Amino acid sequence: HTMIKLIPLSHRSHGQRWIQWLLAGWLLLMLSLSLMQPIRLGEKLPYLPPEREIFLLVDISISMTLKDYEYQGEKISRLAVLKNLLHEFVGRLEGERLAMIVFAENPHLLVPLTRDQTLIQNQLRRLRSSRAGRISALGDAIILGLKEASKRPQRKQIFVVFTDVDE
Repeated sequence: HTMIKLIPLSHRSHGQRWIQWLLAGWLLLMLSLSLMQPIRLGEKLPYLPPEREIFLLVDISISMTLKDYEYQGEKISRLAVLKNLLHEFVGRLEGERLAMIVFAENPHLLVPLTRDQTLIQNQLRRLRSSRAGRISALGDAIILGLKEASKRPQRKQIFVVFTDVDE
């Protein structure tokens, strides 16, 4: 049997202690480098575009029930045309934050800001013209949209108005 003889620290030579301190320093340096998690430098990543918030202001006044459009030989209402248009429009806005404000006599925040396109599209399907009144209070809808937008002024806000108001 070969026996390993441990020499107490006090009996070690000056050279042995120096090697021991050198190894301990090397170990400490390597441990520090591994904790710093070095990274490889490369090309700078492109800046992400600023997040946009799109507010959809949708007129649901009684005038939207007028059937003055024709699709495949059948008369359809303005609201039906608008719902189809909005469904397609929302489907193309991947990654955008959307809100929907409906208005007639009074505006209502139907859907607060969300990235959930399915929620917006489901709410679009449920829209009915006669629920909110006979006149279009477009100005009040814009004011409500501005109040909602002011909660996050650092973001780029876009208002898209869908109405048959001609004023």
